[in-house]
Amino acid sequence: MKAYLIRHAKSSGQPREAPLSDEGRAQADALIPVLQALEAGPIFSSPYRRAMDTLAPYANSSGQEMTTIEDLRERHLSPVPLPDWEDHIRASFKDPDHCAPGGESHRDLMRRWTEALSHISAAQGRPVFATHGGMTAALFHDLDPSFGFDGWKSLSNPDLYALTLKGPRLIRFERLNLEVFS
Repeated sequence: MKAYLIRHAKSSGQPREAPLSDEGRAQADALIPVLQALEAGPIFSSPYRRAMDTLAPYANSSGQEMTTIEDLRERHLSPVPLPDWEDHIRASFKDPDHCAPGGESHRDLMRRWTEALSHISAAQGRPVFATHGGMTAALFHDLDPSFGFDGWKSLSNPDLYALTLKGPRLIRFERLNLEVFS
């Protein structure tokens, strides 16, 4: 099955309710013709506002409803701000059980991915879903261990990937160049 993963457009902040920035809203609007050309749908999203706002213009223009999947939410790195947060992310690519106190490990994220992909792969059509950088990197790293910290750093806002799923398992991912669609 083919599906499309979108890392959300540029956000105004990190909290769950942070909306897209002005630039992010323009990026979300620019995704409409891209997703139309890909005949994407049904539509799923993380429950975070920035992810839902990324796909809302396409959902509205295509007349499709958006379903939120809690398991697509952003990685919970720590309950408190961490000055060395990037060190924890780097370490989590080397050790799937590494996490900051009170945070989620890559292994935790993969459990969530299993649940989310089970729901997405049961859909008909070419599902599209919006999620976050930490989630995206964990999924890709699980399939291709060379997609590590540098792969995470290379993700854009927004970013678009074509996925091949076999049931709820990712078997291939390919970054799509958004410039080609403009």
